Amino acid sequence: MIVGDISLRDKVFTAERLRFRTMDGLIELDGVIDGSAANQFKLTCHGNLKNVNINQLFLQCENFGQQVITEKNIMGRLDANVDCFQWIRL
Repeated sequence: MIVGDISLRDKVFTAERLRFRTMDGLIELDGVIDGSAANQFKLTCHGNLKNVNINQLFLQCENFGQQVITEKNIMGRLDANVDCFQWIRL
């Protein structure tokens, strides 16, 4: 189950207080995808990961596009605060 508030207004998608269980842990997330500018999106988010299974994280994220450390040779639990800012150009 996903709990939280989401809205879309004037090409701006907002997610607040999203909370869901995945990868044997808990993720809490606030974020914005702003599509109001021509030919680009601005993504900002803040997330908290609690007790996430690192092996499952790497597997689901396709090893983050790299081949050195993979889901086959990493294990454990992750608690992290994550901040993201990205321009996505079309």
